[in-house]
Amino acid sequence: MPDGGVAGSWARIVAVLEAHAPASARHINGPADAGTLDRLRSEIAVPLPPDLAEWLSLADGAEQSTEVIPEFTPLGAEGIIAETRMRNQAHGDSTGASTTVRHPAGTEGGGLPGDHWLLIPVGRDDDGSSLVIDLRDGDLHGCLMKWWGRQFRVVSRWPGIAVMLAEIAGALEHGRPEGREPTTEEIAHCTRTGHLAVFTASGTLAWHDYGAEQAKIRDFEIMAWARSQGYPIVRVRIPHSVVQAWERREER
Repeated sequence: MPDGGVAGSWARIVAVLEAHAPASARHINGPADAGTLDRLRSEIAVPLPPDLAEWLSLADGAEQSTEVIPEFTPLGAEGIIAETRMRNQAHGDSTGASTTVRHPAGTEGGGLPGDHWLLIPVGRDDDGSSLVIDLRDGDLHGCLMKWWGRQFRVVSRWPGIAVMLAEIAGALEHGRPEGREPTTEEIAHCTRTGHLAVFTASGTLAWHDYGAEQAKIRDFEIMAWARSQGYPIVRVRIPHSVVQAWERREER
């Protein structure tokens, strides 16, 4: 577990937000009370993960569109309950079905997971996607996944809440004011999802998707090189063989 664990990382996050993004800091909720946590425990079909319980005991989520997490607003306990009920009503609650297909924790892919009730929402965005903690069995039990709700597609994000909060704390401590390019030191503290922290003039936190930006630049360079070499290129997708050829060229 990262140094300081959940409590230590959360204290670092709050300290930076209060200093550099006070408008965002004001929208973080206070701790969840014991009764609310008990209701959450009774709502989900599996034991409440200790790191999630600890995080909620420090801050019961945040107000809508307060993206403390890159892309996501943290949900409070009542928000998790509401999101879980809504999903189960829409897709069916199969917690007691012995025929439900179980996949190992961390399994990515498209289509509605048959064991979706083991993907507990802990964050949401404004486009219908969720950040979920994966409570399926396996070595990656407790990892965090992005679930594109409309597409039923799940992809990995972080190995756990403690790691996520530690990375966010590091990114915030190396955040920059809007209006200038990131330094090498700031880029070194990019989250594994490719995000850099930016503090706006209005006192809010924003996230620069540096990873996606760099991926687009790389794709443009590959396409330009491929065309110069006579490779056929389909605009929407670069063939893997072309990428491999470009990488071999880079290695020489």
